[in-house]
Amino acid sequence: MKKIFASVALAWTLLAVAGCESILPYDRTDPECPVVLSISPTGARFGEVVTVNCENLYLDDIAEYQVLINGVALPEGSIEDVDTVAQTLSFLVPLGQQGGLLSIRLRNPANFCEPENSVSAPQFTYYYTATLSPFAGTAFTTSCPECFDSPRGLDVDPSGNLFVVDRLHHVIKMIPYNQSVPQKPTIIAGRTNLSGSTDDILGIYSTFNAPSDIALDESGNIYVADEFNYCIRKIDKNINRTVTTITGDPNEPGGTQAQTSLSEARYNLPIGIATNGTNKIFVTDYIGHRLRQIDIGANTVTTLVGDGTPSFSGLSFPVGVAFSLNRSAQYSIFVADRSNNRILGVGATTTSIGSPTYLSQPVDMAIDQNGAVFVVDQGKKQIIAIYPDNHYEVIAGEGTQYDAFEMPSGIAADAVHSILYVSDESKHTIAKITLE
Repeated sequence: MKKIFASVALAWTLLAVAGCESILPYDRTDPECPVVLSISPTGARFGEVVTVNCENLYLDDIAEYQVLINGVALPEGSIEDVDTVAQTLSFLVPLGQQGGLLSIRLRNPANFCEPENSVSAPQFTYYYTATLSPFAGTAFTTSCPECFDSPRGLDVDPSGNLFVVDRLHHVIKMIPYNQSVPQKPTIIAGRTNLSGSTDDILGIYSTFNAPSDIALDESGNIYVADEFNYCIRKIDKNINRTVTTITGDPNEPGGTQAQTSLSEARYNLPIGIATNGTNKIFVTDYIGHRLRQIDIGANTVTTLVGDGTPSFSGLSFPVGVAFSLNRSAQYSIFVADRSNNRILGVGATTTSIGSPTYLSQPVDMAIDQNGAVFVVDQGKKQIIAIYPDNHYEVIAGEGTQYDAFEMPSGIAADAVHSILYVSDESKHTIAKITLE
């Protein structure tokens, strides 16, 4: 589904477990479990050293300890040192380590004890090393079947297949995943260079009008923000890829603040789309300055944020939208609030992620299983990673060794293969960013 990766939400408290009970290799009559107080630094890359500040470290042998992140022990050999005087333990960050809540326990079951009180473990953040390479597309030519004309929205299915909005060709394409040999894109819906609003039982006979974005649900259906048709289309997962219009009217742009039905709802340039995987779709209404929620089961369309006018208290020309449970328990919808130069987290609370000090016209984002937000910054021609500890860095684009973009637009993450895909509307290409 749209930008949902490896779908386990983080727990926010964890017991720092370990300790001793009966026969002990040190002279303590009432031993206590190791307690993690803090970690330094809070985030690190592969091969860097992290120091854990503790209480109740009494064993000098590193083999006696295990470091766990989200309850999963680090690989053998990760622990570098234990200092019982300074009460510190240090470890090397393994390649591809997930972030999460960090704790320490004793390895020997004979030394196990339960902590008397629950202790909130600190959060470790894994910082990626990124490598960019070309993936698909060439300099634009109308006669090239594997070419794109202003590609924009992207999404990845659980098998790693990439779906692409070939915007000005008015079609949706799919590139099969292959680890070693790049595959050519094929059209699954729409007719090349023919705009329109025709639904059809065969997807390749349907027509779109400058579609902007796509989102997959858990069943494999694809939802399309058909921008200049002012509607939301569905490409069925069936072999025919049947296309239907589920809400909106190609002949009547608009938008209302009040809740309405799918048949009555109107949109004014729906530009970004995401799903929660099941029956809810989230749409950014670019000219309407709104975030809309489409509940298919309830047959309702509701405005979540915005009132039809650009503002910082609402939205100002929002573009991309994503859904993820991996960043926060307080919000799960993410909006690229372009003219406000921020990513807006929407849920029980509304939170600005990122800052205008380093964001300039963000247009899309993807959230990975560690809660990292990867932002397409169109103004700066960069891909920016914003980590859960609020550390941010440019991983590709201007100012890096991978100065490769002219007009980056869409992004999708393949968490299984640790890949980001980025579309470039001006270069008519798709780039691949490998994360380690």
